[in-house]
Amino acid sequence: METKWKYNVFISYRREGGETLVCLLCERLKKLGCSVFYDVESLRNGMFNEKIYKVIDSIEDVIIVLPPKGVNRCDEKKDWVRNEIEYAIEKNKNIVLVMMRGCIFVYYSKILNL
Repeated sequence: METKWKYNVFISYRREGGETLVCLLCERLKKLGCSVFYDVESLRNGMFNEKIYKVIDSIEDVIIVLPPKGVNRCDEKKDWVRNEIEYAIEKNKNIVLVMMRGCIFVYYSKILNL
């Protein structure tokens, strides 16, 4: 039997440099009544990529947390932050970009096919 998720916010982030902020953000959003998909808490086992995409399909809002140098690996096709961003754009989700202090965002239109 497949589990039906009831999340309304998905958080995409880099563990290196972003995990502490995401943990705090997740807790604050929960206190406000949001049901947050945070992979450390929400994914237990199984097909990681299938679960990620199904959750993104089921929600409207995606928060992307970028630490310093957070977009540096987005030119790699197998990068998960890149894949989550591309999928959210493809599915026309509301995207909120949270840039941590020291993050310099370079527009990756060629990489993300925008």
